[in-house]
Amino acid sequence: MKKLLCVYLVCLVAAVLGAENSARYFSVTVTGAVAKPGIVKLNDGCGLGDAISRAGAFTRFADRKQVVVRSKGEEKTYDLDLIFKGSVKGPALGEGDTVFVPERK
Repeated sequence: MKKLLCVYLVCLVAAVLGAENSARYFSVTVTGAVAKPGIVKLNDGCGLGDAISRAGAFTRFADRKQVVVRSKGEEKTYDLDLIFKGSVKGPALGEGDTVFVPERK
């Protein structure tokens, strides 16, 4: 019985690791008023809030209503409060995108 349980656990771990390794990861640069600015790794389905969270979250000086996303040569400004409330849909992020969180004026 113990041997069967060990084989099951080994297969389960292998399946989980295999699924984790098959996920598509990409890098996004997060700068400005975040705790740990720099490059963060995200996987498919992650959004703007996830990128900021992985960069250590907003600092107390962050202007959450003027977050800039640069993607494929275009720049757009987003109000994170509206995105978090569900009033507005956040942008899809991709490889090489940049997120800039300005400080409040």
